[in-house]
Amino acid sequence: MTTAASRQLIERVVFIRLKSQDLSLRKKGLGRKPKEKVPWWDGRVLTLPAISADRGRPRAQRLRWGRGAPLGIPAVRDRTVEATLRNVLEPIFENDFAESSYGFRPGRGCREAAVRVEELLGQGHAWCVDCDLKIPHAGLMVLVKQRVVDGSVLAMLEQCLKAGVLEELKGWQPTEKGAPQGAVISPLLVNLYLNPLEHELERRGWKLVRYADDFVVLCRTQEEAQKVLEELRQWTTEAGLTLHPTKTRIVHAPSEGFDFLGWHAIPTPIGRFSAS
Repeated sequence: MTTAASRQLIERVVFIRLKSQDLSLRKKGLGRKPKEKVPWWDGRVLTLPAISADRGRPRAQRLRWGRGAPLGIPAVRDRTVEATLRNVLEPIFENDFAESSYGFRPGRGCREAAVRVEELLGQGHAWCVDCDLKIPHAGLMVLVKQRVVDGSVLAMLEQCLKAGVLEELKGWQPTEKGAPQGAVISPLLVNLYLNPLEHELERRGWKLVRYADDFVVLCRTQEEAQKVLEELRQWTTEAGLTLHPTKTRIVHAPSEGFDFLGWHAIPTPIGRFSAS
């Protein structure tokens, strides 16, 4: 598909989705001005339906705090653009993703990831390398540019990554690292960034199960787990990633158990493992 054709496709899909979103909001009794002029990524100004509940709100993502990292929640308009961008990029990269990746992929999910972990535990992979890391923007864009050359798409993606967050009492805060948690495009970017690591671990015969940026490597011995952790530290350093110093650890599942995707691996009296 040519650059002009891909740009027209994105514009058309975004426009249709925005009209649909606006109609849905109107049915809920939310007042809207009929149209809104919006700056496009290539410098033009398009006339699109207005869908933002609070007009004049900055495009930075609203910040919501969970138990851990803050969540950046994009406005409805930005979520629509990100969803369209994801639909354009996902088919380009999907066939390259490793079998050990279960997060936000067609026909895969948390249940399949948990089943795979239980299967590996039952096969005797009792030592778990539990990892937590952050992903930089620069590395993401390098990987995307290996397959995507459309400057308009790349510019839009970079804007999504650097949208920033609006934090109460602090105002707009830049996002300098990682794919924003809560953004529509983030899971695809995480899958893309960690795909080389998955293929390298599979090449070495190690058993990885990953859901987005949450992953575990299951090993048969403590020595193997320590070797995996050393290799992970080396790979992440070279890739510009940072392993969390306390959350990244080696766990012996039969004696301690471990948490993965809200699922806790524990030994059963008959020597197998189950979830609780």
